[in-house]
Amino acid sequence: MNQVIFAGNDQFIYTRRPFAVTNPLGFVRTVLQEYDLTNATGQHYKLYKTHSGNWFDIDTTDPAPDNAFLTVLKIAISWQEKDD
Repeated sequence: MNQVIFAGNDQFIYTRRPFAVTNPLGFVRTVLQEYDLTNATGQHYKLYKTHSGNWFDIDTTDPAPDNAFLTVLKIAISWQEKDD
């Protein structure tokens, strides 16, 4: 498990695994990296990144969180992976 810590000690634990994006016929179009994040209060997010390093947004039926917050999460993960 990996973790991202923000100012104010807000901490997210995340796992990373492959995620296949399929077309309506069920054929795999591409494979992304899925980041499954959870914090101590139970907030749960899923983010997706391409193999070239670009973040990819997938529409979900869940209520959309604040885009600015998701951007901060993406930047924090990118910086952490850059240091690794």
